[in-house]
Amino acid sequence: MRLILHSPRQRPNPRRAVFGELSDILAELASQSPTDEAGQAQARTRVEAAVQATRARVIDYYRRNPRRLRRRHLTLDELTQQVNSTPMTVDRDIATYDVRMGDRTIHLNPVAPGPLIERPGGFTSSVEESRRGRGGVMHAITARASDSVIEESLGGFSGVQQGIARNYLEVIRTAEGSLSSLNTWDRLRITLGSGLGAAGRLQATFYGLYQNDPESFTRLFGRYGIGVTRHRRGGNAIFTVVDPASGEQLEGDAATEYMANNPALLGALVNAGFDPAWQRQLLSGAVASIRSAFSYRFTVTASERDTNMNLFDLLNGHIGTPLLNGAMFTLADGYHGYGSVAAEVTEGLATTYLELASRHDPHNPNSMPGEARQELAFDPHNPNSMPGKARQELAAYLVRTHSHPPRRRHIARVLHLGSFNEIYGGGE
Repeated sequence: MRLILHSPRQRPNPRRAVFGELSDILAELASQSPTDEAGQAQARTRVEAAVQATRARVIDYYRRNPRRLRRRHLTLDELTQQVNSTPMTVDRDIATYDVRMGDRTIHLNPVAPGPLIERPGGFTSSVEESRRGRGGVMHAITARASDSVIEESLGGFSGVQQGIARNYLEVIRTAEGSLSSLNTWDRLRITLGSGLGAAGRLQATFYGLYQNDPESFTRLFGRYGIGVTRHRRGGNAIFTVVDPASGEQLEGDAATEYMANNPALLGALVNAGFDPAWQRQLLSGAVASIRSAFSYRFTVTASERDTNMNLFDLLNGHIGTPLLNGAMFTLADGYHGYGSVAAEVTEGLATTYLELASRHDPHNPNSMPGEARQELAFDPHNPNSMPGKARQELAAYLVRTHSHPPRRRHIARVLHLGSFNEIYGGGE
C-alpha cells in the first residue's frame, strides 16, 4: 500500500505546482523500508502537516486568481469548504499488468507517487513483440510512423513550411513519446500517443477517426466497447464505454475514468499506436497545431489605427532558420496544448512590436546606443518597412519568453544546436 495525491473529479483542480511539498514527502515515504516503523510514523505525521499546507496553497491560488474561481461558479467560501473536505491522499495497491495483443505484450507499469490530480494511481506503458511468432523471443519496440504516413501527413505543406512542420513532428515525438506511449496520471487521466491529452484533445482525435474512418475506428476501438460522441452539434467530444459487469453505458468523465482503470482497454489504446490509420490521426493533431501557427495573426494599435499581420509572413525570409522554427514551435505549442495562443503571448508580441518601432529595446532601453536604435526604427503601420534586426528581436522575444521550457532541449537537438539559447543568441 502507498499514499498518493488524490483529488476526486468535479472538485477544484489547481495547477500541480501547489502539491510539490506533499509530493516530495510521499515519494520519501514510498522509498522507506516497511520495517522502519519509526521512519514511517514520522513521515506520516509530516504528511498530515503538508496536507493542511497544500489546502491553504490551493485556496490562496484561487484567491489570487478570481477569474479561475468564477469559471467554477463558486464563491471563495464555497471553494474553501470543498478544498477542506477533499481527501488529498488515498491508499492504493501497486499492480503491474501485462496485456497480450497478438504477438505484442503491452506492459502497464504503475507510476511513482507524485502530484496527481483528479484520480489516484496511474500507468505508463512499454511494449515487447515476438519476432518469431507467439511464444518466441521478445524485443522491446515503440510505435513510430512510417515515412509514407509522415509524407502523407505533411502533404498540405510546401517549401519552408514543410521543413518546419517536419521538424515540429520530430520535436513532439522526442519530447512527448512515441505513438504507442501512454500515461494515465495527468488531469484528464489518459494521455496517448505523442502527448495528446490536453483538455479535450484526445477525445477530439478519437472523434476525428470515428468520422473520417469509421471502419478503422471499429477495428481499433469499437469492438472493445470504446466509443466517442457529441451530444450537440459543435459540442465537445466525450468518450463512451459499456461496463460489462453492469451493462451500464458510461459517458464523459465516468467513461474516461473507467478506461483509465481497465488494463485490457488501455492495452487496446497502446496497441493502436502501431496501426497506420491511428498514426495518421495522432499526427493530425500536431499537424493542425503547426498549421495554425503559420496562420496566426496579431494586431497592433498606434495613433488610433489598427494593423493586423501574419507573424510567419513577417518573419519568413528575414531571420535565421533556427529562430524561425523556434517562433513557429512556440505558437504551435499553444495550439497543441490548449487549442489557442495565450492572450499574454499576443499582447506581448504587440507591445514588443510597438517598442521596436519606437526605437526602444524592450528588454533594456537604456543599454541600446543611438545607432542600434535607428536600425530598429520603422513605421508600425507598414510591416514591410520593419528592418531585419527588428524582426529578429521580435522573434527572439517570443521564443525566449514564451517557448515551452520542457521542449527546449528537444528543439535544440532537432535543430542541431548546442543549446536552445543559440536560437536567439543567448548565453550558455
